Amino acid sequence: MENFVLQIVDKEPFIENPSIKVKMYNKKVRIKIAGYMRKAPAILEKQNELVEEIQSQVASLLGTTENIKTDVSLENYRKPEEKNQERVK
Repeated sequence: MENFVLQIVDKEPFIENPSIKVKMYNKKVRIKIAGYMRKAPAILEKQNELVEEIQSQVASLLGTTENIKTDVSLENYRKPEEKNQERVK
């Protein structure tokens, strides 16, 4: 399931280095996507479209949309800044 969602997310240019975590419960699928969000125009609209696309693709993969709740969340993390410290003072 993680690879399936990762293929969808890799098509989007505004997420860099995404990581996917999927948990499946009774009649629930929880998907967490973490990655560095690049600045782009209309980013909120693109994120909402991505969430809707993932929900519809997962529902079609599972074969039913009736009694399954899909929860998709996007998390932004920052790149670690390099520390340039002098070795000799």
